[in-house]
Amino acid sequence: MSFDVLGPVLAVLVIFAALIAVLRYLKAKDKSFTFRVFTALGMGIVLGAGIQLALGRGSDAATAALDWMSLVGTGYIDLLRMLVMPLVFVAIVGAFTLDPLFGPASRLGASLQTSVEDVLRGAVPDVRFVWGGRDLLGVYCRHAAERFLDYDTGTASFESDAFLDLLTACARIQPSELGPDSIMQQPMRSVSVYRQMQNSWYEQTGDAFRVLSLSADGGVTYQPVLQLGVCAGSSMQEAAVQALRAMLAESFQKTIADAFPVSTAVLQAQLQQEIDAQKTYQQTAIREEGRVDVGEAGTQTFLFDEAVAADLMYVLEHVDCRACSNQEILTIILDEADAFFQGRKEAARIMDSRAALFIAENS
Repeated sequence: MSFDVLGPVLAVLVIFAALIAVLRYLKAKDKSFTFRVFTALGMGIVLGAGIQLALGRGSDAATAALDWMSLVGTGYIDLLRMLVMPLVFVAIVGAFTLDPLFGPASRLGASLQTSVEDVLRGAVPDVRFVWGGRDLLGVYCRHAAERFLDYDTGTASFESDAFLDLLTACARIQPSELGPDSIMQQPMRSVSVYRQMQNSWYEQTGDAFRVLSLSADGGVTYQPVLQLGVCAGSSMQEAAVQALRAMLAESFQKTIADAFPVSTAVLQAQLQQEIDAQKTYQQTAIREEGRVDVGEAGTQTFLFDEAVAADLMYVLEHVDCRACSNQEILTIILDEADAFFQGRKEAARIMDSRAALFIAENS
């Protein structure tokens, strides 16, 4: 490297080192991370423009200076990759909400004995949906799309017989008004919300409801509300484990009011509390003349009794599938479903290819 090139390169590197020193100074002064990021961005733009103007765009000196400076940037990224890859994240869900489909108990039998796929394929006759076929497919895929995706191999199985059957079934479904034979979907956030939903459903339809499983294998979708974990590379694993244990203890789990806690003992206590609340609610309704909200006067139709509590507990013990929150995947499914509903049978293959490409690009 000639002196004509070496001199400008050294000058640029000195300026670069000075800017790094400025960033360290800002950190020492406890400037916020956001402030330091935007400061670094501004200094980088000014330095880059100065190099191009002073040394000439594409000149040997400019190229050499940028190559030396890139060692810092690329080295930082490679260091992050080296540190992140070995880390093993142990996740514990501290609280969750359910995201189920449900329908009339008189038609579905015990919870999780009937699946969404059973209903779609006509195994439960004479039920209605409050959505059309496209909307119903969107509701179903928000629950079950992950079953047709394999992130490890970067493939999708929307062209499988199982999914084609669902597409065909959805294409035949027409929307209807809410009635006692309707299949619905609504998030459940807690035991108390479940009981309130039972009462509301009964007042509208005259029936109780049960939760549908996703498939013949059972299981209900959930959405994590509180997630905790420990990184294997953490230098404070003991403290992190103690924090996890504290949050999984009954004393902390009892404070979770807007979701289902993961502690079985706490759930059982909440179930009993709602059983007692339901008895009080219905007895009051029966006594109040001219205002019988649930059941007939003189009778008690306990919508949330020990049997219903056991049914809900069974559902909670079988939550095993996260609700799909990947809007891009859902958009791909619904885009190609429109084409399928219009008679283009190759739409399932295109859906498969687009989903696989998306997984590959984002894995």
